Amino acid sequence: MAECNREIIIDCLTYILEIRDISLEELQKSWEESKIDGGDVMPSLAQRLRDEGREIGRNEGIMIGKMEGKMEGKRETAMELLKDGVDINTIYRCTRVPLEELEKMMRSIRTH
Repeated sequence: MAECNREIIIDCLTYILEIRDISLEELQKSWEESKIDGGDVMPSLAQRLRDEGREIGRNEGIMIGKMEGKMEGKRETAMELLKDGVDINTIYRCTRVPLEELEKMMRSIRTH
């Protein structure tokens, strides 16, 4: 099978998997029942889907890490503002650190 045709088939199968609620196993079974000689198309498709899944997971991990980093920065700012005696409601409005968390921070400052 020419490389171009192979890529077209993989793209079509990927499209089918994306728009239909069908598992890779079901698609592979249908492919086998069709008696079409696909050679290494299905394993290639499976690898492509795994690679795409990894990339999505990496990107989501990066995004979550950035969000957690931002929140940690807000917590550090909130702690410094609490130490300086800034009103807890003002700190909440500026940082959006949950009030319950700010109250815990304030208690920890008082005990130290």
